Formats: sequence, C-alpha cells, structure tokens
Amino acid sequence: MLTGSDFSICQRSGRWSRLQAKCQPFCRFPGRPENGNSTTEPREYYLVGEKIVYYCTTFGYKLSGENVLECLGGSQWSRPLPSCKPSKNKKNS
Repeated sequence: MLTGSDFSICQRSGRWSRLQAKCQPFCRFPGRPENGNSTTEPREYYLVGEKIVYYCTTFGYKLSGENVLECLGGSQWSRPLPSCKPSKNKKNS
C-alpha cells in the first residue's frame, strides 16, 4: 500500500516538495465467519501488526479457532479465519 504523496517535485534547493512515498506491506480483510462478526468495522487494508478480533453473533454458537488474527504482510494473516459452530450442550437425564 502506498503511503505519503503519490507525487513530489524537485525544488531548486535540491529538496523534494513532499516526503517521498513508501510502499508498506498490508493485508486485505479476511472476511467474517458465518454467524460471526469482528469488533471493528472491516476495512480494505490492514497494516502489518494490526489485529482483528472475532466473536460469534448467534446464540448457541461458539467460536472455533483463535479469535485474534494479526496482519503479517503480503496478505498473510497469523492464523486462519475462525468459524462459529453450534455449541454441544449436554442435557441432564
């Protein structure tokens, strides 16, 4: 992802008119689990080190997998997207 100005002009002083742009590694939003959501609004880009926290929205469902994913860069996340699965409730007899 490009950060900073996308153009710069070399001035007479030999300095650039704006700070030069940098390319920073990023991740795209990995999605939401069925019957689940994230604690933050989804964005198109996440910078390295940013995290997403997931939870289940449907009563009777439990998160399977890790609830926190961290952007490692190159569209790689630290873990696979978790899923929301029905809880296994034991009935007393």
